[in-house]
Amino acid sequence: MKKTVVLFYLISIANLIQAQIVWNIGEKDKNTAGFALAPDKYADFLKNDFGWEDKYFIIGWSNPKTDFPYVLPGTSDVWAGSLNGAGIRTQEINILFRMKETGSGTGYKLVVDVLDAHSKNPPLLKITVNGHVYKTVLPKGKSDASLTGDYSQITPNTIEIPLDDIIKTGSNTVQLKVIEGSWLILDDVRLEGPSSAKLETLNPFVYLRNVKVAGYQLNEKAQPLLIDVEHLKDLPELTVRLDGKTILKQRLEKGRYKLEAPMPA
Repeated sequence: MKKTVVLFYLISIANLIQAQIVWNIGEKDKNTAGFALAPDKYADFLKNDFGWEDKYFIIGWSNPKTDFPYVLPGTSDVWAGSLNGAGIRTQEINILFRMKETGSGTGYKLVVDVLDAHSKNPPLLKITVNGHVYKTVLPKGKSDASLTGDYSQITPNTIEIPLDDIIKTGSNTVQLKVIEGSWLILDDVRLEGPSSAKLETLNPFVYLRNVKVAGYQLNEKAQPLLIDVEHLKDLPELTVRLDGKTILKQRLEKGRYKLEAPMPA
């Protein structure tokens, strides 16, 4: 019996050592102080351009205090643009990160700690990780006072999503979206993974989303290499070389670019 107990203890310690937090946004502390708009400026969500599909939070570059809102509105929240004559609007938070090493690809888990949710119309949260979709209805909160910074009656909830064979080297995307119901308040979002997992050191000027060969040709002599890239700051020049030859030069100024670099077919 003693041998069994000791063996279990050693295995537990080994598993604990092997796991790590790859990245986190906020802290699990039942407080929103580290997030944008906190603790009570929810009505400024649209004014600060949150919720749009071209808005993103880049791990290692963005700042939670300015770039990550403490609240994610739902489709029934008029203050976030829904039901105001323009129809129902879904809000989203997009998280981008690049992995240098992923190990075996197993042992990953996305954890979303929700601080509270609407007391009468709880949200249906849709989480998408690299195209894989997960949905969950959050439990009702006890009071809506948390929306304005009173956390005395909160109903915390933790969502854990296994991500084995989903996290990849290069660029990864996590999207949070409320597709039904009202708002939720976030405590933290984090990616847990094996000790071998390593984030890539980011280029401070651009974020590379994807590079792939197109399934079509521009003409009989050229097939495009597709480059999906986000401009971050300054005026960097993107250069693409193939076999020592420059096949594309592009000055980046603002926003997202989807470029075609012609390769000899």
